[in-house]
Amino acid sequence: MVCRYGFMNLSDYVHCRTEKGENGVDVITPEQFKDAFVSIISEKRSEFVKAYGNADRGRELMFDDSDGILWHVASTLHVSYQRNYRTIDGIFHKPGSTAEGHEDPSSVKSILAGLRYEDDPTSVDGIINLSLLNVPLKVLITCRSKEIMKILDRYAQVLSRADIFEDFALSRKQMIIFSHVQDDRLFWLYFVYNGRNFDRLQVPNHH
Repeated sequence: MVCRYGFMNLSDYVHCRTEKGENGVDVITPEQFKDAFVSIISEKRSEFVKAYGNADRGRELMFDDSDGILWHVASTLHVSYQRNYRTIDGIFHKPGSTAEGHEDPSSVKSILAGLRYEDDPTSVDGIINLSLLNVPLKVLITCRSKEIMKILDRYAQVLSRADIFEDFALSRKQMIIFSHVQDDRLFWLYFVYNGRNFDRLQVPNHH
């Protein structure tokens, strides 16, 4: 049993891969996203530490569509990345799909993850925005706050009200990533919504 905000016992993936959901749609799990993110952020650590506190530079490092952290995460997961898709900061989608064509309704089926960067962790705008998406995985990336538990409680309240079909813990999963710099060291905390609150995903060596 997982304690609230405690660590989950999760197997590390040797290779990142997509999986099949119950409806036959390819999905990226929070664990797969986390593992790929950890591998890339380790390589970009020094750049991100220097940019920490500069929201514009941090956003660019995260979302640049040719050398950004999320571009590399998508490559690691063998999926495609697109920045600024409609009302969100970025998406992962199936390679060769029509996600680039905003006017094509069928493009919605090809989206694997919705991505949002929030400068202010106390704001619920980002989590509300993501809660409206009908995609297998939604990822909010923000900065760590001293009141992280209260922030997670606020996020959980928003999600519990938005989860009208009660599937946010099953098929439309919500992930939160907090960044934190202390003494020139970069730390990341990873959480996934379980239908009531958030479980923390374990990462070795404090990545």
